[in-house]
Amino acid sequence: MKASTRFALRMIVLVLALAGTATTASIAHAAAKCPNRFFKKVQIRGVGDTQPNAQTAYDNDMAAKIAAAKPDCDKLECEDSATEACTFLHTESKKADCKPKPGGFKCTGWMRPGCFCQDPDEEIK
Repeated sequence: MKASTRFALRMIVLVLALAGTATTASIAHAAAKCPNRFFKKVQIRGVGDTQPNAQTAYDNDMAAKIAAAKPDCDKLECEDSATEACTFLHTESKKADCKPKPGGFKCTGWMRPGCFCQDPDEEIK
């Protein structure tokens, strides 16, 4: 292969690589915006030898899933970043569904995490 052909191929590869990097960077920056919405439901479970123990395990799983989702909102930006902050909010099952199972009880439910732009003096009603 001629040196000029190899050079041309290298330049094409370089241009394509740079174009891919620029696209990735713009997508990453676009993803940094606070979405102002709730996300998909997350299953919550708790198992125990008694119903109160299963409920406690359920409550602990809920707390762990909330703690895991909460930092995601801290990394996101709001349009009006001077006054608004991307705030974590969540919904959850009104009551865990606890049923007997062999050897104890199992409680199930769900939570739905979300990130929303809010002013510091704004209150959820």
